[in-house]
Amino acid sequence: SFGFDDGPDLFKDLDLEIKAKDRIAVIGKNGKGKTTLLNVVADKLTPRTGGVEFHPSTSIGYYQQTNRKDLSPDLTIIDEISSENINLSLSEVRGICGAMMFPGDSAKKKIKVLSGGEQSRVLLGKVLAHPANLLLLDEPTNHLDIESIDALIKEVKRFNGPVLFVTHNEEFLNKVANKLVVFKKGEASVFNGKYKEFLSKIGWEEEENQQAQTNAHSSGGDEASKAALDFKKQKQVNHLEKQIDKIGAKIMSLEEEINAEKAQISNDYEKDKPIYDRIKQIQSKIDKNYSMIETVMIDIEKLG
Repeated sequence: SFGFDDGPDLFKDLDLEIKAKDRIAVIGKNGKGKTTLLNVVADKLTPRTGGVEFHPSTSIGYYQQTNRKDLSPDLTIIDEISSENINLSLSEVRGICGAMMFPGDSAKKKIKVLSGGEQSRVLLGKVLAHPANLLLLDEPTNHLDIESIDALIKEVKRFNGPVLFVTHNEEFLNKVANKLVVFKKGEASVFNGKYKEFLSKIGWEEEENQQAQTNAHSSGGDEASKAALDFKKQKQVNHLEKQIDKIGAKIMSLEEEINAEKAQISNDYEKDKPIYDRIKQIQSKIDKNYSMIETVMIDIEKLG
């Protein structure tokens, strides 16, 4: 089980066994604890009760969008991905670059000239290059176009080990997942089957109907107090989600600024230096906005 500070449990009595061929999607509404579960599995957060046990040979590759600050601005894409696994040949590194939509000479670009979405693809490439046998992926399809999502699906399917991931992308969910952790009705449970099976056998409608009935029949006493508290929490969650949308729009605007700057590059370093400096400043703003999103997401999950 896990909960923040003195807040309620985000999940409890969760019993999950991760096997070699598992592709486990963590699904549910925002703020219910999906990313938190990944952080608990990654040993970044300590559970209230129970624990996580790994096989001694387990090596984790963890993709988080907010890790973009860990990229080295003056390295090329090839160098950045190579640094994750020195045992990879150049052709293998090139293969990962190509899978992440950086074919040919585009893989020689420096990190500092890439947009936020491109940097996210480099991070994914580093995770795939890492000598891991367990992948944790938190919203890996964000900022990816359709072609990039298709490439990622192929790479994840080829990965020789289990994958635990959070996504809202139904194509990725339907094509990859063979097991689910479902956050629903205030608890997390395991569903041994694909997403389409979950929708046909259980679905989300039951939860929505039960909540509507609870609200309709709440009257006086503890039930009324609980309904009022739930309503207040939902308003706070809605407000925080709007903040995320605004920050996301700001990030998109800043990435457009970077693309406009990149269009002026002439490949004469001395002449282009002011452009690279401006790109670096804009990228710093983007990174700060991603950090803000991470903070707001934690606030949402604390509300339970």
